[in-house]
Amino acid sequence: MSKCFNCGAEFEGGYCPECGVPANNSNPAPAPAPQAYNPPPVYNNINVNTNEVTSTAGWFGWQALIAFLGIIGIIIMLCVSRDQSAKNFAKASLIWSIIAIVIVILMLALGVFAGIAASEM
Repeated sequence: MSKCFNCGAEFEGGYCPECGVPANNSNPAPAPAPQAYNPPPVYNNINVNTNEVTSTAGWFGWQALIAFLGIIGIIIMLCVSRDQSAKNFAKASLIWSIIAIVIVILMLALGVFAGIAASEM
């Protein structure tokens, strides 16, 4: 005689006549844990397309904007473009522009100091 682990009834054979559980199933399978729903992230209700690629004409336009507006064009490109490679290009351009401005300021300062030193001689 077997005792059913589910309902406690005693029975002979393969299945409990009360609840139908198999006799060889001594431990019931645990119920699967409910899965939490994780909705996809929303970024200010903007559809972010990470696969966007800037065309050749688009790059020409961005370069013309940077050529005519300088750092302002770079900042516009950084803020408006949805293409990550264009944003990376704008960041690199901004860094190079800042480096160039610092070098020009240093050269002007050295030139002024050299002029002052030469006039005192």
